[in-house]
Amino acid sequence: MKVILVKSVSKIGSKGETIEVKAGYARNFLIPKGLAVAATKGAKHNAKLLKSKEEKTKQELVSQADTIEKKLAGKSIPVTAKAGEGGQLFGAVSSKDISEVITKEIDLDIPANYILIDEDIKSVGEHKVKLRLTPEKELDLQVEVSPANEK
Repeated sequence: MKVILVKSVSKIGSKGETIEVKAGYARNFLIPKGLAVAATKGAKHNAKLLKSKEEKTKQELVSQADTIEKKLAGKSIPVTAKAGEGGQLFGAVSSKDISEVITKEIDLDIPANYILIDEDIKSVGEHKVKLRLTPEKELDLQVEVSPANEK
């Protein structure tokens, strides 16, 4: 039986792909779980439309990623946080803090979940974080943490 995958299924195929599977597997597993639909003329047409729409969206993401990369290339992101005398922070700098600084200082709206922090930032100084622009493209960012002035 020919089916069109609605979602990617490991060892079977990726989203939008038309595959041949046994009829029982399609009727009893793939179709009831919403992983596939029967490959009718209408479903094939919809799959083509979805694929073209996904390609267009992917191209837009890549162009936005290039723009963001150009704006952030070589820049250090200044973050201030409360710190003790030894340079230890009272807490940690989160991806949300970095996202807010980028939005305010550089005027780019980057969601916090795009910023990947390997180790907790708990001290004053320079730290490296990654910015995942697309699933294939990451950018290294330099974050400069300085103590907040309290009066």
